[in-house]
Amino acid sequence: PYVVTTDPRFTGQRPYVSSDYLLSLLRPPGTATGSSASLAGWEALIPPGARFLTPSGQPRRLGDGFYEQKAVSDQILATSGQRCLERYGDSDTQYKALLAAGVKFAQEQGIKLGVRLTDAQQKLLTTDLVWLVEQPVVLADGSVQSVLVPQVY
Repeated sequence: PYVVTTDPRFTGQRPYVSSDYLLSLLRPPGTATGSSASLAGWEALIPPGARFLTPSGQPRRLGDGFYEQKAVSDQILATSGQRCLERYGDSDTQYKALLAAGVKFAQEQGIKLGVRLTDAQQKLLTTDLVWLVEQPVVLADGSVQSVLVPQVY
């Protein structure tokens, strides 16, 4: 489930790479695929006290693929002055590669879903990546929900 869902009429009706890709790479062998699958069997990936899970065990994310890619492009633009890093020609290719790099690094370092990289972990980075971190967001009605947000490192 997403807090922000983009109207497909404004995105050209095409699918966008989303954090569903990251979650599919993290999925334990033998677990059913599909974006609506819960995190059953993923207990080792969830930190104690995680608030980003829905009552049914699904990860609550800030936005759909279009929204996530815009957030990532905005982070890259703020630090590099460009929407895409040099080695990527488009946002879909870039996001997919950054998510895959995030999964690889998280698995190597034992980083749990929703947990920000420490300064020490960031110093170990040899490539750019995206990892989903837990962040509270204030909704229009004033309530606060914890969601997973893509963070560029």
